Amino acid sequence: MKKIFADIKKHLLTAISYMLPLVVASGLLIAIGNLMGGEVVTDLSQMTVPSAFTSLGVLGMGLLPSFIAGYIAYSIADRPGIAPGFLMGQIASFLGAGFLGGMIGGFVAGYIAKAIRDHLKVPKWAEALMPMMIIPTLTAIIGGLLMYFVLGGPITAMTNGLNNFITGLDQSQKSLYGFIIGFIGCIDYGGAISKVPNLICDGLLLEGIIEPEAIKVLAAMVPPLGVTLAWVISKVVKKRIFTNQEVENIKVAFPMGLCMISEGVIPIAMNDLLRTVCATSIGCGVCGAISFTLGVGSNVPSGGVFVIPAMTKPLAAVIALAVGSIVTALILVLIKKPLTEEQAEGIQEEVEEEVDLSGISFE
Repeated sequence: MKKIFADIKKHLLTAISYMLPLVVASGLLIAIGNLMGGEVVTDLSQMTVPSAFTSLGVLGMGLLPSFIAGYIAYSIADRPGIAPGFLMGQIASFLGAGFLGGMIGGFVAGYIAKAIRDHLKVPKWAEALMPMMIIPTLTAIIGGLLMYFVLGGPITAMTNGLNNFITGLDQSQKSLYGFIIGFIGCIDYGGAISKVPNLICDGLLLEGIIEPEAIKVLAAMVPPLGVTLAWVISKVVKKRIFTNQEVENIKVAFPMGLCMISEGVIPIAMNDLLRTVCATSIGCGVCGAISFTLGVGSNVPSGGVFVIPAMTKPLAAVIALAVGSIVTALILVLIKKPLTEEQAEGIQEEVEEEVDLSGISFE
C-alpha cells in the first residue's frame, strides 16, 4: 500500500512539474490583460491587445485538465500514455469535471496503457505499431468509455459540490477554512504535505474560484518573512534566538521568500523544528484567514510579492501577508530559547567543522 501511494505521488508531482509553466504563464496573461482593461472576447472583430492577453490566458487555463491528465499518463506509461491522457482531460473538460476529472482521467489512461503494454502480445510485425497506434487507440477507447459512462458523472458531482461549498461559505467559515488552507499549505515548507492543499487551490483556480489561490501565494511567503522579522525583533529586544549560521541562512531565505520560495527556511527550522513549524504554520494560517475573509483573489498561481499588484485586493493582500509574518515573528521570539553569544558561536564552529570534514577526499 505504501508503494502504491508513493507511485501515485510520484506521477502526480511529475505532471505538476510539466503543468506549472502553463499555469504561471496563463495566470500572468490574465493578470496583465485585466490590469490593462481587457476581457474575454470570442468575436475577433472586437479583439484588443489587452483582451487578447486575457482571452489567451483563459484559453491556457482551459488546457489544465488535459495537461494534468496527459502528463500523469506519460509518467505512468511513457509516450504511449500521452495522447489518451490528453483525451481523458478533454473529456473531463467536456463533462465539467475540471481539474479533479483530469487527474483521475490521467491515472485511468496511464494504468490502462501500462497494462496493455505489459500484457498484450502481438505478432512480431505489429510490435512497431504498439507505442504509436495500438496502445494509444485501445487506451483511448477503454478510458473514454469509462470516463463517459462510469466515472464522469460522480467526478462532475464531486467537483460541483466542492465549488458550491467554497462559494457558499460565510465570513466566519471563510476565516476557518482560510486558516486551514494556510496552515497545512506551509506546514512542511513546500514539501509533500503542502502540495495537497496547494493542488486543490490550483484546481479551484481553474473553476474560476481565485481566493484560495491568493492564500497559496501569500502564505508561502510568511515563513521566510516571519523568520526574518523574528531576527530583527530579537535584535531589538536583545534576545538572541538564532545562531550565526542561522542568521546567514536567513539572509538567503528572505529574498527567496519574496519570490514565494519557502524552502529557504528549512535549514533554520531543522535546528528547532517543533517551535519553528508551530510558529510558521500559525502565521500562515492567520494570513490565510485574513486573506479569505477580506476576499483577496489571485489569477496568478506563483510569483510572490511581484504578483500582489495583480490580485483583486492588493492592499488587503499586503495586510494579510504582514499580519501573518508578524504573528510568526512574535511567536518565535516568545517561544524560542535564548542563546548566549558563546552558544551561538560554538554552534556555528561545530557546523563549519562538519562541513570541512565532509569535503575531505578519501581517494
